Amino acid sequence: MDHHPLKLRHPAARAGTAATVALLLLLSLLVPASAGHAAATATLDYPVNQAFNGSSTFLDKSADVSGVANLTQGAIAVRFRSTSTAVAKSFFSASHTADDSSNLSFSLNGGSVYFENRENGAYATQVTSTGGPYNDGVWHTAILTVGSEGTRLYVDGTVRATHPSTRFFANVRDLNGMWIGRNVDAQGSQWHYSGDLDYVRVYGTALSAGEISDLSMRIDYTIPFLDLKDDTRRQVLTDRQAGQYLGHPDTVLLDDGRTMFAVYPMGHGTGQIILKRSDDGGRTWTGRLPTPASWATSKETPTLYKVVKPNGTTRLLLVSGLPASPGGFKTAYSDDSGRSWSEFTHHFADAGFSGFVAHATLVRLKKADGSWDFRYMGIFHDGGYNNWKTYLTFDASGNAVWSTPTRLLAAHNTIEKYAGLCEIEIIRSPNGRQLALLARAQNKRTNAMVAFSNDEGNTWTEPREMQGALMGERHAATYDPATGRLVITFRDIIRNSVSNTGAWVAGDWVAWVGTYDDLVNSREGQYRVRLLEDFTPSVKSGDTGYAGNVVLPDGTFVLTSYGYFDPADTSYPYIMTVRFSLKELDALNGSFDPNASYTLTNRASGKVMEVAVAAPGDGGDAVQWADNGGLHQKWSIVPVGDGYHRIVNRRSGRALDVASNSTADGADVIQWTYTGGANQQWRITRVGTYFTITNRNSGRALDLDGTITDNGADVVQRTATGATRQQWSLS
Repeated sequence: MDHHPLKLRHPAARAGTAATVALLLLLSLLVPASAGHAAATATLDYPVNQAFNGSSTFLDKSADVSGVANLTQGAIAVRFRSTSTAVAKSFFSASHTADDSSNLSFSLNGGSVYFENRENGAYATQVTSTGGPYNDGVWHTAILTVGSEGTRLYVDGTVRATHPSTRFFANVRDLNGMWIGRNVDAQGSQWHYSGDLDYVRVYGTALSAGEISDLSMRIDYTIPFLDLKDDTRRQVLTDRQAGQYLGHPDTVLLDDGRTMFAVYPMGHGTGQIILKRSDDGGRTWTGRLPTPASWATSKETPTLYKVVKPNGTTRLLLVSGLPASPGGFKTAYSDDSGRSWSEFTHHFADAGFSGFVAHATLVRLKKADGSWDFRYMGIFHDGGYNNWKTYLTFDASGNAVWSTPTRLLAAHNTIEKYAGLCEIEIIRSPNGRQLALLARAQNKRTNAMVAFSNDEGNTWTEPREMQGALMGERHAATYDPATGRLVITFRDIIRNSVSNTGAWVAGDWVAWVGTYDDLVNSREGQYRVRLLEDFTPSVKSGDTGYAGNVVLPDGTFVLTSYGYFDPADTSYPYIMTVRFSLKELDALNGSFDPNASYTLTNRASGKVMEVAVAAPGDGGDAVQWADNGGLHQKWSIVPVGDGYHRIVNRRSGRALDVASNSTADGADVIQWTYTGGANQQWRITRVGTYFTITNRNSGRALDLDGTITDNGADVVQRTATGATRQQWSLS
C-alpha cells in the first residue's frame, strides 16, 4: 500500500493517482479511529539512555527476572546505536548461570541483529536479520515478537527474519540472571555491548503489526489518510497576484477570538512584507493594508506572534531575519491591535549571527513556581545548522530587550549537524511542565526530530527521530481546545530510502493529528490530512507548507499557507486559507463524538436539516432551512452498534425516525422519542468529504422532497442513487 499516494508528480505517473487515492480512502475507513494504535503495556520498561563501552559496563536486572521467567510469548524492543563490528554484543539477555549455554540473548552481531533462545545448548530459536548493516552509527529499533505464529524479528518496522519457534523466556529453565548490555554463561564468558541504548522493553504478549509500527521508526506511515484538497467549502483565497511569487505566510489570532492578521513576503523568503486582516476568523480577508516603509527591506520569511507585556497589555510582534551580512534579525510591533505598526528595529547587526527563519518559534516561559513569566524564548538558525536562542524581556519602561543569542543545542552538536536541524517549533506539554521541540531535518539522513526539555529550554534531551507520519518541514503546532489533541501542519517530505539521502521528494501541504503523548512515546498519531495539493514545477516539487496555524474558541482551525495549488497555472505560488474542526475530520475518519453537536448540511441545497420550531414533540417534521445556528438545527450522533447510529435533535432530545416504520420511497422523516427501533437507526457512509445517511429498517437514504433549494423542503427517504441531494456534510 502506497502511504504517499499523491507523490506521483510527473504527468506520466499521474494516471494511477485517482485509483490509488480511492483505495487509500477506502482502507482508511477500515482502520480504527482511535488516536493511533492502542499502546501495548510493557511488563518491564527500562529507560536506559546510556553508553556502553563493550568491555565492562552493563546494568544488572536480575532482581526482575521472576517477572518474565514464565512468559511463553511476548516481545522485546530495543532502541540502539552502535558502530561496533564485533559479534555477540548483547543488548539484553537472561540466563541460568549454573547451566552451560542456557540463555535468551538479543544482540548486535557485526552489522546484523541476532536473537537466540537455548536450553543446555539446544537451540529453540536462532534468527539473524537481513538488511542493514545496523552498526552505522544511527539509531535503530529492533523488536523481537513471539506468538502463536512463531518468531518475527523487526528492524525499524520491517520484518528482517522469521522462525517457526513459539518459545520465549519459559524455554530456559531456572532463569536467575538478567542484564542490559551483556550476556553471561556458566563458563564465565561475558559478551558486552558497545554503543548506546535508549531503552529496553519486555512485553508479556506478542505485539501486533500496529504496535510494532508505533515502536519503530518508519520513513513512511500507516495511519489513516484524509484528503481535503477538493473540499472547496473549506478553502479561502487569501491573496494571488499574476506574475508575482507570494509565499511563506504566518498568522496571529487576536484576543477577541475572531480577528486575525497575516504576513508574507513578495518573493521566495525575501521581499516586501504584505499585511492582511480577517475580521471573521479567516472566512474573508481584507485587501493589502498599509505597512511601514522599512518592511520593504525584509530578507527572510516573516513571523508573527502575540506577546503579553508586564503591564498586562498585548503586543503583536513581527520578526524577520537577515541570513546575509549584516545578519541578526529585525522586529516591528503593534500595541493597538494592529491598527498601527512600528518601523523595523535591527538587532545584532554585524555581531556574527546569520538569522535564518527568525523566529521559527517564540515560546513564553514559566517561573520556577510554575507561574507565567514575562519572558519569551525565540529560535533561529544559521547556515551551518547552529540553532540559536534569544530571550525577549521588557525593561522597567516597557521597552523590549533581546538577549545576545546563545546555542540552543550545543550539547547535541553532532546530531544537530548530522541531521541539519533547523526551523524549530516548540510546544508546551498539556500539563505545562515540559517543552518539546520539533525540528526540520534538512540533510534527509533522518526523519524530522523531536527533543524535550524539563527546565524551560535550558537543556534538552538528545534529538531523536519522529515517525514518518511527521516527516516534513516547518512544523507549526496548535492544541485543539475541545479534545487537547495537536494539529501540526507542515510541508510533507517523502523519504523513499534510508540509505540514499537523495531519494526524497517534497510533497503537499499536510497536517498531522495526534497527541503530545504520541510525540513522547514515538507513536504515529491518529491520522494525516492533505490540506491542499501542490503542483510546484520542479524535480523535487513541494514549494508549500510554511503556514500560520491558529484555532478559534469554537475549535475551528484556520490554517494559511502558500503553494502552487492551481494545476492549470503553475507559474507562481499564492496564499490560501483552509478551515476545519477536528469534529469534522473525525467524522471523515469514521468517528463521531456523542457529546458534540453536528450540523447536517445538504450538498445540493446548502441548507441544513432541522426540526420545525413549531413542532418540538413526537412527530415533529424534519425539513431543511437556511442555517441560523439554532439548537433545533443541531444533532447528536450516538453509536448503537453494528455500525449504526441514532441521530438526536439537540433541542428536543428526540431521535430521527422514518414515520410508521415505512420502507417506501418518499416516506416522511420525523423525530420521535427513541425506542431503539431499526427505523430510528442510521448508517453514515463517507462519500469523499460528504456522507450518505441510510436508514437501517428500509435501506433507503435521506433525501429532499419538492424544490430542493426551498426553505422548508421536506426531508424524506429514497432509494440511494448517489445524487448530491442525498449527500450531507457534518460540521
